[in-house]
Amino acid sequence: MSDLDLNNYQAKLLSTPAFIGQLKDVVRDYETILIANMQTIADRFDKNPAYNWVDTKINLITGEDFVKDDGFKGPDTVYGWIQARAIEALVGHAAWLEKRFPDDNRAEKLRRRLIRILSSVLHRLDQVRRQNGGHLFFFLTTQGQPFIPSPSDNKEVFSLSTDSPYNFSDLFGAKAMYAAAQYINDNNLIRAYKQYCLDVDNAVWQDNFRSDQAQLDANNPITFIPNRYSHTAFMIQIGTACLLAQHEKDTSSIDFGLKQINHI
Repeated sequence: MSDLDLNNYQAKLLSTPAFIGQLKDVVRDYETILIANMQTIADRFDKNPAYNWVDTKINLITGEDFVKDDGFKGPDTVYGWIQARAIEALVGHAAWLEKRFPDDNRAEKLRRRLIRILSSVLHRLDQVRRQNGGHLFFFLTTQGQPFIPSPSDNKEVFSLSTDSPYNFSDLFGAKAMYAAAQYINDNNLIRAYKQYCLDVDNAVWQDNFRSDQAQLDANNPITFIPNRYSHTAFMIQIGTACLLAQHEKDTSSIDFGLKQINHI
């Protein structure tokens, strides 16, 4: 595959069992899928720029948008860590386009669209953090107000402060925002989000960390249980260590990562 032509999709099937030598036959299809997905993300963002969030509010089975009043599926509910993971994914795909198609004008055009989107959402997440005491949260209104589901299926908004525990949205957010800042080469943001990464890590070790994920199944409630310790945050932080090691000149991120691994 030498360009971004979506007609390159061949629907290749591997035999069962598959053999390593066959994998090259499906590379073109997977590249085409990746490109189509990124174009869709870009098109949906440009269709409604005032929304200013990565818009995946779509039913992948029917292809229809979730409507505004569709509770926690609709566009009025923003998921903090999904937005964070989205901009980190856009960084990865933009870097891939740059490396895989260095001389393709269409690849460069798409890459610049992705950069514009990740930059916009990065600054939106930064605004949300500033208005919430330095934190993100699992459930957010489109204005960045944290909320939890109420018994009547409404949104019970509340406030976060600098004294609030860090959470998984902070963990995913710090990692993603640092990656995005590095890709757009904004030194001020790089410093700020590196510190965010370190603050989250310190909170994990100091037991000032809580899960902010809301379980919508009434039969499977998720609540914080004191003295129950999870490996999850430590495992995700290994990825943060890898990211820091990729970009930082000092070697402290090596110890950062090994500390997580040894603990697990």
